Amino acid sequence: MSAPSDRSSSIPTSAGPCRIPLIHDDGSVVGLVYRLAPDAVSALLPEGPIEPYVAFGRATILLAAFDYRSSSIGPYRQVALTILAKRRGSAPTLFGSFRDLETDPDLGLFVIELPVSSPLAFAAAGEIWGYPVYETKIATEFRPDGLVVDVLGDVTLRMGLGGGLSTSALPLVTFSSVNDALVRTVITGAYQVRWGGTRTVELEIAGDGPLGEALLRLGIDGVKPAMAFRSDAVESSFPQGVVVGAG
Repeated sequence: MSAPSDRSSSIPTSAGPCRIPLIHDDGSVVGLVYRLAPDAVSALLPEGPIEPYVAFGRATILLAAFDYRSSSIGPYRQVALTILAKRRGSAPTLFGSFRDLETDPDLGLFVIELPVSSPLAFAAAGEIWGYPVYETKIATEFRPDGLVVDVLGDVTLRMGLGGGLSTSALPLVTFSSVNDALVRTVITGAYQVRWGGTRTVELEIAGDGPLGEALLRLGIDGVKPAMAFRSDAVESSFPQGVVVGAG
C-alpha cells in the first residue's frame, strides 16, 4: 500500500491524531457471512433511516475479524459485527449491489458492535467514524493450517483450512451515525481473499460482552455460516466518511 497522498490530513482525537485516510499496510482478516431471519436482525438496528436488506426472505450478517500488523495508527486488532443494510424505502438491485457494493449509495454494512484492542483505534473509530466501538483484549493466531480469534472472555472463533477459490477483495462500505447524520464510508483494499472453510468454523459465545450479547440475540450460536473467507495480505485505505442524510 502506498503512503498517504498530499491530500491526506490529520484529525485530532482524545487519544492523539489520526491521519486520514487511515492506511493499513499489512494484516489478516477472516470473514463469516450468515443469512438470518429478518426479525432478529431488525431488532439490533436503531430507529432511523436504515433497515436490513432482505433477499429471498433472509437478512445478511458479516462478522469479520482483523489483525492489523501495520497501520498508520500502529498495530491493532478489531472484530466487526455488521448488518447488510439499505436506506429505508430504497430498492437496490440484488445482483448489481453484490457485484459492486461501492457504486450503490443506498447499500452498506451497518456496524452493530466493534471491539478493538488499542486506545487510538478506539478513539478514532468512535470520534471520527461514529462506530459503536469499545476497547478490549483481542488475541489472534493466523496460521497456515487455521486460525483462532479470541475476544477475551466473550467470543472465540476457530476456523480450519479453507478452500482454493481466490478473488479480489470487494470494497467494504459502512453506514454509521456521526452527530445525528448518516455517514457512508467506502474502504478500498488491494488484496486477494480465499473462500471456503465454513464447515470448520467453531464459534464459542460466552455472552459476557457487547459482541457476544449481540451474537446471542441474533441466534448465531450453533449456526454455520453460509460463506467464509480469509486473507493474510490485507492492504486498505480508510477515508473519512461522507454524510448521505440525517441519522
